[in-house]
Amino acid sequence: MRKEKLTKLIITCGGTGGHFFPGFTIARTFKNNGGEILLITGGHKTNYKKLYSSKYNIEIKEISSARFYKSPVKILTFILMFIKGFIQSLFIYIKFKPDAVLAMGSYTSLPSGFAALFLRIPLFLHDGNSRIGKANRLFSKWAKLLMLSFPLAENEKMKCKSVITGMPLRPEIINSKNMEKSELINKFNSSFNTKFSIDKPIILIFGGSLGAKTINTVIPKAFVNFPRDVQIIHLTGKNDFSESKSLYKKATCENIVIERSDNMTLLYSVADIVISRSGGSTISELSFFNKPAILIPYPHAAENHQYYNALHYTKSRIAEIIENNKCTEEKISETLIKFIEKFYNRKIESINLSMPNAADKIIEIISKNLATKTQRHKGAEV
Repeated sequence: MRKEKLTKLIITCGGTGGHFFPGFTIARTFKNNGGEILLITGGHKTNYKKLYSSKYNIEIKEISSARFYKSPVKILTFILMFIKGFIQSLFIYIKFKPDAVLAMGSYTSLPSGFAALFLRIPLFLHDGNSRIGKANRLFSKWAKLLMLSFPLAENEKMKCKSVITGMPLRPEIINSKNMEKSELINKFNSSFNTKFSIDKPIILIFGGSLGAKTINTVIPKAFVNFPRDVQIIHLTGKNDFSESKSLYKKATCENIVIERSDNMTLLYSVADIVISRSGGSTISELSFFNKPAILIPYPHAAENHQYYNALHYTKSRIAEIIENNKCTEEKISETLIKFIEKFYNRKIESINLSMPNAADKIIEIISKNLATKTQRHKGAEV
């Protein structure tokens, strides 16, 4: 008989920031509520286990996994890594004895998800995009419930019941204080040794943690002789920092180029307009801060999910999509001028799409469904 209260939870998520941070946010929330938590993830160039496990006293286990490719050699690698990750997951589950497993998508969740099913541990799913990833589509055949960050894209069908909970946002973002704009800019200037002014629009630009080539190399050129007096904050990621910084030397507006920042809350808060990719976490953060945004979806994202995420945010009435292959310095300049005229003084009323209590909602739904008998299509409570 299943426990009626959720006390021990395992979350399995991918190794990239877009998968890790939502899963880690739920883990932090669950731990703060008195639960026992363990996170299973894959490896990544950014060693999140080293950075965050001891800091928040949350156990993180890395398991083996590999993407599926059609190449015979890579298929063999996938099978071997899957078996290894499956066995690693079995040992973790048997030792930890979780009441439930929450899979956050990505190929990393395949071995751990199947291990949960093998041991008959209730499996729940969460997806951070409007187009559901292949792993979650597969697991929807057996999962108790799929929780969504955004409404499903057109023609998207799942084999289990689904409910929109929103994307779990880091507590630092949710708990950010509402300071006056002048105070925020003073804090920014103090932190980054800049002289930004409240009287001119601030444009925040970023791609991914490693970088976004189009954003980092095309957009700086738009600010050479830009016809408006603006201030630029550009996060480049690791790969393109030097090149972007060099390009901004020709810009005629005040700018600061940063490789990365641990205080995105401050950057979002001071920004008047954002130019970015459209991963699930980014869209959720834009929604929370209700920021006008020019979105450039990553063209190689699985199932083109970044485009559908961006399409969802256009419902806010303060966003526009520029496809990657149409992202020229002329198009950026033209669109940004229009945005400054429309949104700097908020002449158009927006629709806030934020769902800030997603982590609590997800934990509540999992707990509520532990008392119900696992069914393939029915019986999940939302």
